[in-house]
Order: sequence, then structure tokens, then C-alpha cells
Amino acid sequence: MINFLNRFKGRISEGPLLALIMISLTAGVTYGIMIPKLGFYYDDWYMLWSGVSRGATSLISLFSFDRPFMGIIYSFFFRVIGPNIAGWHIFALIFRISGAFAFYWILILVWPKQKELSILAAMLFVVFPGFLAQPNAATKINHLIGFSGALFSIALSLLALRTKKGVRRYLLIAISMLLTMFYVWIYEYMIGLEVMRLILLFYVQRQLNNDNVIQVIKKLVKLYLPLLVGIAVFLYWRYFIFESSRNATDLAGLIDSYQSDFLTMILRLIFQTTKDFFSASMFAWFIQPFRLLSSSRYSQILLAVAVGSFVILLSLLLLHVTKSSPIKEKEYVKSWVWITLGSIIVLGAILPVVISNRFLNLNDVYKAYALHPSAGTIIILLGILLSMKLNYQKFFLVALIGFSVITQILNAQAWSGFWEIQRDFWWQLSWRAPAILENTLVMGYLPEENSFREDYEIWGPINLIYFPEQLSSLPIQAQILNQETIAYVIGGNLREGNVRDIYIPRDYSKFLLIGQPITGSCLHAFDGNLPIYSFNEKQYVNIVANFSNLSRINTKGQLPIPPKSIFGDEPEHGWCYYFQKASLARQKGDWQKIVDIYYTTVAGGFKPVDTSEYFVFVEGLVNSGQNEKAIQIAENQILNNDTLKYSLCQALQSAPEYPPGFGYQKKTISDLICKQEN
Repeated sequence: MINFLNRFKGRISEGPLLALIMISLTAGVTYGIMIPKLGFYYDDWYMLWSGVSRGATSLISLFSFDRPFMGIIYSFFFRVIGPNIAGWHIFALIFRISGAFAFYWILILVWPKQKELSILAAMLFVVFPGFLAQPNAATKINHLIGFSGALFSIALSLLALRTKKGVRRYLLIAISMLLTMFYVWIYEYMIGLEVMRLILLFYVQRQLNNDNVIQVIKKLVKLYLPLLVGIAVFLYWRYFIFESSRNATDLAGLIDSYQSDFLTMILRLIFQTTKDFFSASMFAWFIQPFRLLSSSRYSQILLAVAVGSFVILLSLLLLHVTKSSPIKEKEYVKSWVWITLGSIIVLGAILPVVISNRFLNLNDVYKAYALHPSAGTIIILLGILLSMKLNYQKFFLVALIGFSVITQILNAQAWSGFWEIQRDFWWQLSWRAPAILENTLVMGYLPEENSFREDYEIWGPINLIYFPEQLSSLPIQAQILNQETIAYVIGGNLREGNVRDIYIPRDYSKFLLIGQPITGSCLHAFDGNLPIYSFNEKQYVNIVANFSNLSRINTKGQLPIPPKSIFGDEPEHGWCYYFQKASLARQKGDWQKIVDIYYTTVAGGFKPVDTSEYFVFVEGLVNSGQNEKAIQIAENQILNNDTLKYSLCQALQSAPEYPPGFGYQKKTISDLICKQEN
């Protein structure tokens, strides 16, 4: 038995199984523990709505405008996963692990003597802090698939170079060619990874036979020619056959922009490439980690440190298990070689991004342009570490793995908080609005730090809640609230548009404003006749709220239940739940129900973060004849805030008279709130 265990231990420590185990454990612990708290974000929503409402096949046409092959992949995965949050995150994690294993394989094929270092490097690669969009799984899964495919393609071509047997060699080249075509058809800007392939093939060929440069090039041409044919087919299709309607992927339009202003574009290319090189290779280790450490709570940092410490222990266990014999000094690759190769790989990766008029922005965690240069970044780091003594190499690499895990955990907690805010927002809407009329244009906003970026982040969730059935068109439209769209609201006209192949007729005469003014406040559905503002509301909200048509909310019928597979379990009923119920009762003119809800909140000990939310209960109490209680609430919660008091007085003074049957005591309420204004 002991002999068997020793043999098993020997096999694990020598083969790739140990690398796969260590990579999987590192990634699983780092990303897996946060999956239950993550959700859907940003571009996920239009894909999700189209897949649910129009069927998985619709995803093919959805992406036919810029990356048609991506639509095929999405269609396949949606049939498998559907609108299941955990499913998208698990599959994204699998492809993250597979890409890291491919990177390990590449390192072993290039530097066979560096097995221990290669495993540690792959563990660092899988938690690289320059790529923080892993929680945006449903969107970034294609990046991870494409990148993984590219790395496996490179590994297979390196293996083919080391293989002498003809049939096996040709088979490896054929599979590598298919994977090359696969990844460039997903993300064309990743074509810069071919620089990584070529430079590593060149290096390995030189090491194998010590040929001169001309001989190496001749041998590589034979090996690379089939791969080049696959790339040439893609480029021919992309430029001469396919017409992209998206500027970022329109090759002909990009060439025209260079021709029209060549000097400016070339200068931009030089400076932006230089900047992005340092961003990918150097600043990626510091910018976001510093931001996350500065903005996170101590409890979040404590969890991150605990997970990071666990992975450090894993790394130390790896060093104990392997106990590799010391590498002779002459067997070490000189550090400058690693640094040079890594730098060329990073430059090759970012150059197509910059050429296509895009750039690497480390301050935007949504972007993924730092992902595919990360292989070169890790190789540069290894080169720097190789200039140190052996024990220092291991110490710094293990420490950096732990530091990167801490960064990823803090990042996942930030994404988790963002999802919780979004999820709570849409659940509150379901408590507030039994139905929303078709063709309503909903504008929504969140606190600045979690604001909506695009309109589909609003119409996607709303339509999935209120129109969950199969549909061919969008029943409810949406728009984000910003300086530009204010003019559209005031104009009240119809403005047509598209999100990919989804037609969106935005009718601003059917406008409804919903929003969350500050973190912790409730969702507010604005009534243009009497808009109630938070004491620190944004100025442009004060402008457009007067145009909000609350009658677009139909108060009849059963309240909808957001799909659990998308929005999770219903949140606990706290202040905001009762505030939404009171707001719905106000729209109906059911003042006694508001009073009953108020006393329920008192009994439950619920209080608001935003004191403007007390006003609906002041209205309910006054209109039910309980003026003394209304005065008490107003004096304690409203009248001591001059900004809130002033905005309420302004709204009451400009509000129209309600019909007698509505039972609204406008004069009494105005006297109560504004009595000290005279």
C-alpha cells in the first residue's frame, strides 16, 4: 500500500495532473466560492432577453452584425444553460481553468526543465489581477473560450514542432489550424496572439537544433503555412465578404479612417501602444488591487486574506510535494530571454486592439483587453524573478499568487454588491407595479457608483419580469438618464433605434421615471403631477421627473414574480417592501391601507435611509384624518431637513388639484409641510 501511494505521488508530481489539480483548486477557491452571490450584468441582459423571449436561435442573428460565429456559440450554450445564473458562471470558470492549463502546457513545451515554476506561473495566470471581468460570466465566456482555444492551438503547434513522426505531427498541425480559425472567428482582435506562437516556435526551434536564423525560418514556414492559410481565409472573409455594421469591427471603415488622417492615427498608434504595453505588463499588478483595497470594508478584506492565505498554503504544499532537484545553473534560461519574449508577446497582443481604435483601460473592470496579453505579462514576470536567487523566486511568486487571489476576491465581492443592488431594484419594482403598459418608455437610474451604462440593462430585466412569455418584439422600451436624453424627454417625440437586431421605438410621450437616488434608498416611481425628490437628488432628475407619467403603471391585477432562475429568491421584507406597497396604495388613493402599512413598519422597527420616503405616510395619515401623527412624523423626519422641506413645498405648490373622489387633502398637507415657509 505504501509503495502504491509513493508511486501515485510520484506520478502526480511528475505529470500534468498535478498542474491541473493545482490550477483547478486555485481557480475554484478564488472564483467558485463567490458564484452563489453573482448575477447578470451589462451586456448579459440583451442576450438573456433575446434567448428567453425569442429563443436560442435568435442569438445567431443577434450577433450577425459584427461577430457571427459568436452568435452560434451563444446559441449553443443558451440551449445548454438557459437563463441560469450559476450555469454561466460555472462554464466561464471551466474555460478559465482550461486556458490556464493550456498556458502551463506552453511553458512546459518551451522550458521543459521549469516544471515547478510552470505550475506556479499557471496558478498566477488563472488569478491574474489585470482581468477582473470574470464575474461578468455570460458576456466574457466568449473571451475565455476564444483565449483558451488560442492557447491550446499554440501548445499543439509547439508539440508538433517537437514531434518527429509524420502522421501525428500532421494531425497536431491540423487540430491547431482548426483552433486558430476557431478563436479568430470569435474575437478578431486576438489575432495578435499569433505573434506569441511565432516567437515561441522560433525560440524552441533554435533550442532544438541550434540552427541559424535562416534555417529556423525555413522550417517554421513549413509548419506555419497551414495555420497561415486558415488566418488568410478569415481575413479574406472579414474584409471582402462580410460587412460589419459596428464601427469597432468594420475593417473597411477602419482603413478609411487611417487613410483620411494618417499622421494622427499613426501617432496615436505609437503612443497608445506604448501606454497599453506598460498598462498590461506593469500597471495591471497595482491599479485595480490598490483601488479595491482602498474601497473595501474590513470584513471583505478579511475574507479575501483568508482565501488568499489558503491558496498560499496550496502553493507551499505544491513546493513540498514536487521537491524538484536543483536545476543546474547552465540549465536556467537567462532572465533577459524571458523578459524579451514576454514583451514581444504583450506587444503583439495589444497591437491589433490599438490598431482597431480601441485601448486597454485598467480603470474599467468590464473591459477584457488585458486578458489575452496576460500570457506575455506572466512570462515577463518570470524573467524578472529568474534574476533572483531560487528561494526568492519561489517566495515572490507564491506571495504574488496570494496577492492576486486577494484582489480577485475583493473584486468578486464588488460585483456581488452591484448584483445585489440591481436584483433588489427589480424586486422592488415588482412589489410596486402590478403591470406596466406596453410601449412605455422607462428611464431608470441607480446611485452613481452603480449606474446603468446602457438601456438594455433596464429593458432587459423589466421585460423578463412583466412579459416572460415568448415574444418577437420588445413590449417595454427603455433609456438611460443622462444630459443628452433629457432633451428627448422634454421633446416628447418618438425616436427609433436598434440594439443589434432588436428594434426599439422609444416614445418619450409615454415616459415613466424610476430610480434609486442614493445607496440604501428605495426605488422611487415618479409621479409627474407631484414628484417627490430625495434631499440630495440629481439636478437632471428634478428636470425630467415632471414629465413622468405614473399612469403607465397599471394598478390592477396580480403583482408579478420575477423568475427565480434570473433574479433569485425574493429578498426579505424590510422598509422598502412596505414603502412600495404604500406607494402603490397612494396611486390607488387607498389612504387607510397606507396608515395600516405605516404601523406595520413601526411594529417591525423598519426605518428608511432616505427620509423623503416618509412623505407617503404623512399623506396617508392626513388623508385618513390622523393629523397629529402626521405632524409628529413631519417634524421629526422632514421639517428638520431644509433641502427636503423646500423641494416638497415646491412640488405641492405646483401640483394640480386632485379629483374630490381621490380624497387628497392638498391644503392641509401643504400647510403642514410648508407652514414655516411664510
